[in-house]
Amino acid sequence: MIKLLRFFTLSLCAGLALGLAAQEPGSKVLFEFKETTQGITVKVGSLETVLYSEVFGLPEFSENYASWIVAGRKVDGTCSVTVNGAVKNAVRPYSHIERPFVNDAGTTWGFTGIEMPVNKDSSVGPAAWLVVNGKEYGPYDWVEATVYADGSWYARAETKTKDKRQAFVVANDKKYGPFEEVRDILKDLVSKEPVIIIKKGDQEFLLVKGKEYGGAQKAEPLRTMAGDFIGLVLEGKNGRELVIGDKKFGPYEWIDSAVILTKTGWLMRAGNQGKNILLADGKETAFDWLDLFPRGDSYVMISGNQNRIMVSVDGRDYGPFYNIKERYIENAGSWAFEAERQRLKNTTSIVVIDGKEYPGERLRRGPGGIGFSWLFVSDDGLGTLNSIGVK
Repeated sequence: MIKLLRFFTLSLCAGLALGLAAQEPGSKVLFEFKETTQGITVKVGSLETVLYSEVFGLPEFSENYASWIVAGRKVDGTCSVTVNGAVKNAVRPYSHIERPFVNDAGTTWGFTGIEMPVNKDSSVGPAAWLVVNGKEYGPYDWVEATVYADGSWYARAETKTKDKRQAFVVANDKKYGPFEEVRDILKDLVSKEPVIIIKKGDQEFLLVKGKEYGGAQKAEPLRTMAGDFIGLVLEGKNGRELVIGDKKFGPYEWIDSAVILTKTGWLMRAGNQGKNILLADGKETAFDWLDLFPRGDSYVMISGNQNRIMVSVDGRDYGPFYNIKERYIENAGSWAFEAERQRLKNTTSIVVIDGKEYPGERLRRGPGGIGFSWLFVSDDGLGTLNSIGVK
């Protein structure tokens, strides 16, 4: 019978404002091992496991500690897991259970069950079975699963023989493989499906919703400004190709390193033959030059073709302009830019603040970065200082 500390605590930190080094950690009881002459139970909150003769390690918790799973051997010799207090019996006589997992809602749970060969003298090693919500996958020589907060999951697995090693992927009840090597698995924000990067010889391929893309000399993840995975860039002899969801775009000479997500879709920049290309949900628009950056759940785009410049803020277009001189457009809040219009041989300056135009120039931020000020010179030579929101 295993010997374990009776109480385990979860360290908590109340806030980050003062810096972690300046704070004292708090703690609360997270779970308790209760050992008697009959066996061991694990209590988490008000819920408790069945009686075990052996517990296979500590409880595993979901990402936000909302759900838990405990694996062990019951007093009758069979293995089981307890998920949020509910017993889930193993479907075959495993020798032990490894790597249990569960999502926050408790709707997806699983583990790796290890089955020893019947013949102890056999050259065949232990069999590893993946079990997800009571359903078995395998057997493999090795398997490990990852579960997401929404309950979707994937697992990487391997089988080995004397001459060959093969890789497999099981994702949301679908099986893929065998492969020579699985280099990475990433969850796509667009298709909500796992994207599998596999290797064949010296080339890399993508597997998205069962469809294969490639081969490429290199496959690299493409992420949003927030760092979330959204697609891949395939680098090959003809340039760089983009795969988002189950669609491919390109090839291009270069591709931006990050994607902007909006309420309605995605945007990014690429380039070919000296042109900047806007990719908006896969639709291409070419410009002489293009600046693109995020603003909340929208975007800001400043683009130029010949002497025609357009500014787009939060989905509304302003222009055309001959020149953009100053711009104060941040991730949120009020915004402004100074532009020039040219008609015939006459050039006039304007400032645009939160979508409204004013005649003037020399746009500045107000003191402390609050509000805006600018100068206006009338036809009779009178110069005035104008401001909005300046304290």
